[in-house]
Amino acid sequence: MTQGGRWVARCGPVGTALSAATETTTASGGRLLLVDDEENILRSLRRLFRRESFRTVATTDPYEALSCLRDGPVAVLVTDQRMPELDGDHLIARIKAHDARVVCIRLTGYPDTDAGAAKLPPGAVFRTVEKPWDDEAVIDAVHAALEHYARADASAPTPSPEPMNDEAPREDTTP
Repeated sequence: MTQGGRWVARCGPVGTALSAATETTTASGGRLLLVDDEENILRSLRRLFRRESFRTVATTDPYEALSCLRDGPVAVLVTDQRMPELDGDHLIARIKAHDARVVCIRLTGYPDTDAGAAKLPPGAVFRTVEKPWDDEAVIDAVHAALEHYARADASAPTPSPEPMNDEAPREDTTP
């Protein structure tokens, strides 16, 4: 659905209907969260995963993505690196602070992803996929991320009980 010129799929509790999102779940019970400021990229990713058994939630708004964490487990985040309101590395950092178990895949159309990676602790980004991507490479990356999530160390911190402040000031972090 579009909202204020932004395309979002509303997050909902696990098992409830989500508008504009597929309804299958991952083997781990977590969801696949897709974030990109370009609607056409999200549509392509959702089409790509339609034949897979993933419950996907997609949004062009990284702050909406943060609110999805309150609505049930997210196994894998696939996010664009460069977005106007909150870049992919800042989104990854905030999601990892909430739930360190989320496995993050970063999409980029730019070769300078290492510059942004310095802001993140080692291992925060499971894999980086360059745009334009090879469909099978993206599917393989998500399958590998789901396997990683499923065998994650049981000592990993569980989601924080405090509500996330996803209403923080929105700033343009794009260089």
